[in-house]
Amino acid sequence: MGAINNAFNQAAGTLAGASIAIKHAQESDFSKMNSADNSALIARNQARAATAEANEATNEAQKEGGLVDQLSEAEVKEEEANKAYNKAINRKNGSPVTRLEKMTELRAAQKAADELRDKYKALTDLQDRALEQRMHAAKATKIALDEKTSYEKRWGGIK
Repeated sequence: MGAINNAFNQAAGTLAGASIAIKHAQESDFSKMNSADNSALIARNQARAATAEANEATNEAQKEGGLVDQLSEAEVKEEEANKAYNKAINRKNGSPVTRLEKMTELRAAQKAADELRDKYKALTDLQDRALEQRMHAAKATKIALDEKTSYEKRWGGIK
């Protein structure tokens, strides 16, 4: 009789241990699913903020007199200064002072246009970062949905 009780107690202990292991695995999977969901939520919020910032900067740049107009005007002035400089250089009896003045004007126009190009590049970089954030958010959301599906298949739904 003692052997039967001993075997029964061992079986009951094994069953209890297995039950605890299963409960721990379920809780671990549930935690993993929730972590993925929270990460996706954070990523979506960051993507919305980045997109809003990029849209605001783009709208500001496209307003009348904004960065786009300023850059366009600077490029026209740069081209005009380049033509005037080339004309002064190609003139046979051109004055060295005139050539120097035209070179100085060209360099100033180039510097102004380059500064505006740098600002425009910063704007496009901001737009690119917002796009990357949206792509990251989409991936994080897919991972979260995959974790939820995996949990539901393994454990029979969320309780």
